[in-house]
Amino acid sequence: MLSSLILAASLQFAAETPAAQDVTIDRAALATPAGVAAAYDRLHEAARAVCLADNAPGIWSEYRVRVCTADTMDRAIADFDAPQLVQIHAERTDSRQPVIPRLYAARD
Repeated sequence: MLSSLILAASLQFAAETPAAQDVTIDRAALATPAGVAAAYDRLHEAARAVCLADNAPGIWSEYRVRVCTADTMDRAIADFDAPQLVQIHAERTDSRQPVIPRLYAARD
């Protein structure tokens, strides 16, 4: 069974009409760790491409793309509803901390 997911960039930094990309994942491929990793990587590449398309170049563009990509991945993984993807997402983002608390901690 194939599942399809459309990634749309985070509206936080997006243009009026956010870009979108259709990503198709074969749920049977999620039966192996290599298949899960490949599907996750495809989702991440698509999320980053969508966010790059929606963020104009500038001094803060890389930061906006990273925030947008992280938010888009969080929503895409939740929408896809595959425990294997949830697990790999948690493993790959477990060290991610919100930016604002780190800035306050560094200031104090």
